[in-house]
Amino acid sequence: KLAPGDKMPTQKELQERLGVGSVTISRAIHTLQIDGIVEVKGKTGVFVRDPEVSGYIGRHVGVVALRTTANLSMTLLAQYIDLELYDSGCQSVRFLRKAEGIRYNDSFEEYAGLKRNMLQQRLDGMVLFNTMAQEVWDTAREFGIPLCYVGPFQLPKNSISIDYDFMISESVRVLAQRGFQRPVLLGFTRPSMIFGKDYIDHLYEVFEAAMAHCFGYSSEMTGTFFMPVEFSYGHKAQETMSFDWIDETIAQLYRLPACKRPDALMIPDDIIANRVYLNLLKLTDWQPEVLSLHSRQIMISAPETSVGHWELDLRKLAHCAIVKLNEMTMNKNENNFDFDPILCKPEWIPAADNKLT
Repeated sequence: KLAPGDKMPTQKELQERLGVGSVTISRAIHTLQIDGIVEVKGKTGVFVRDPEVSGYIGRHVGVVALRTTANLSMTLLAQYIDLELYDSGCQSVRFLRKAEGIRYNDSFEEYAGLKRNMLQQRLDGMVLFNTMAQEVWDTAREFGIPLCYVGPFQLPKNSISIDYDFMISESVRVLAQRGFQRPVLLGFTRPSMIFGKDYIDHLYEVFEAAMAHCFGYSSEMTGTFFMPVEFSYGHKAQETMSFDWIDETIAQLYRLPACKRPDALMIPDDIIANRVYLNLLKLTDWQPEVLSLHSRQIMISAPETSVGHWELDLRKLAHCAIVKLNEMTMNKNENNFDFDPILCKPEWIPAADNKLT
């Protein structure tokens, strides 16, 4: 019997002991490697892996991923999820969305093979990058498959996401302390066909409450703040990322009288922020402060800011998701498939420490 860390006999020795051919031995080793039971170290040999790596080994975890070409942060987050799964001794099984873009509550039909793998109980857990229809959650519960959503928005349960409430409130407070008078929240739309009207309305309520607390008035009361036009990313007729709404919003804000233009833009999204930067480069008589959210692992060309920016650690977000999934998978017998939303606070980077890493 081999213990963790032991070296397996060579393929030639296994052939002689078991009386089978080299092809059979190679296939068996390959299967054991995929399941995370052994590790192949080049010419050194094949070694038995430690079964205590992060709780369990050889499990197959479905990664329900978006087909994105414009969202570098989500692409990198998916890569970090794969790395965390590998380090946990798990096998990542990728289910890629058929169409590009994001929709609210995707069905099984959007992901080839997902339902079949769940019904055949080939998955020990699942990481979701998009919100899924109730039938997906019900199927997972029926077959004992823990689910964990990781992404920007908070779900009622089983989600690891960004603490936008904290970031929006703190952004308004910082801008008020620095003497800004007309901040705008740019990046969320009302109503939303992507993540649901209730949640988007909640974020606007947080913004309005912070405005009332720090400035004594709300944006809708003054009429001097412009809410973004409808966000086309995720609509049925246009599922690919469109920057038109950003360009149109900046153009409409610029057409306001100078005394009513926003003096600060709060943008909790690096893709939107980059597009805004490009628009502002064309303007010489309006340069509002841009307070945005950056991904720590992605270097972007952002103009200098006198205030600072928010920074999100994607690797930390991925690590948190896989640790939680490990915990649920290990406690399957307790029917512990639900957990309260976990909110990750971005780090505030003051202008004096403004560094891109």
